[in-house]
Amino acid sequence: MFYGVILSGGRGERLWPVNRWDYPKHLLAPIDGESMLEKSIRRIESLVAPKHVIIVTHQNFAGAIKEHLHGRLEVGDLIVEPEGKNTAVAIGLAALKLLKQNPNAIMFVLPADHHVGEEDRWLQALRTAARLTLEGDNFVTIGVNPTRPEPSYGYIEMGKPLVDQYEVPVFRMAGFKEKPTKEEAVAFLARGKYLWNSGMYVWRADSLMDALKQHMPELHGGLMAIADDLGTERELDALRGLYTRIGNVSIDYGIMEKVKGVLVIRGSFLWEDFADWETVARVQAGDAQGNVTRGTTVTLDSHSNLVWCEDGVVATLGVQDLIVVKKQNAVLVCRRNRAEDVKNVVAELREKGLSELA
Repeated sequence: MFYGVILSGGRGERLWPVNRWDYPKHLLAPIDGESMLEKSIRRIESLVAPKHVIIVTHQNFAGAIKEHLHGRLEVGDLIVEPEGKNTAVAIGLAALKLLKQNPNAIMFVLPADHHVGEEDRWLQALRTAARLTLEGDNFVTIGVNPTRPEPSYGYIEMGKPLVDQYEVPVFRMAGFKEKPTKEEAVAFLARGKYLWNSGMYVWRADSLMDALKQHMPELHGGLMAIADDLGTERELDALRGLYTRIGNVSIDYGIMEKVKGVLVIRGSFLWEDFADWETVARVQAGDAQGNVTRGTTVTLDSHSNLVWCEDGVVATLGVQDLIVVKKQNAVLVCRRNRAEDVKNVVAELREKGLSELA
């Protein structure tokens, strides 16, 4: 049986001031009234019913997520992490929980903060990944055809193609590449052998636990030690103890770079990581002047701006290429090409003793 594991632990500091320490970016609705998290769950409904979805999130966000989903979607479980320790432990916990429900569970591991266009092509890639997992107990990841030299993304190098006919192209994975320099990203695009690393994976839950035992024995031992506590009132205390003992390791570094024969699907659907306000602007059509707006706004003689207003009104006059975001007691104004640096604003707020605004 197929299960969805939605990773919802990221804070999203580059989406300040809408996102704060107690309100994760996954609850933001950057395109319409449906949040990133809701879209992530609904997007896989043809493969995985919401009751078979596990959400993994930070304890600071658990209350907001429960309130947000109440009356909308009834998911199977919510794993509450006491602190962020990267993806290996989050995914390992989900696998352990699923194996208690179904020893034959197959996991679709998906981030909650991504934009996916052409969803029929995306579902086609997931179906092919599921087929590969059923046919050969494979570890499968989904890469995306890059459309620009993007240094803020990780990359996957494609190896030899599989000769069998599948709905979408499938390759042996030659390796993962960390976020490159701008020059390296340009070279990756020119070579045509690299895909954006989307952070989407498909595998059997028991195969993942076997891989953790072989390649990350400390984490595997820690997970097995708390297995009986999961789903009980002792769970949170057990997780706190586990998280004090383990390191901060990604699933790519801990497992995918070490498991032999990893397969990568070359996805041809539209995809973006909602990492910052520039991404929010990029995936939406603007008005005749190229302005993307939300809320009550006035844009006079203004071009190519993102203007996001959650309360009150925001007016722009004679400006271009700006990001202007207003929420309650905070306003952000910056150049669109500085969107990635918004996290520095959050750090400065903390430095100035204004953490309640961060």
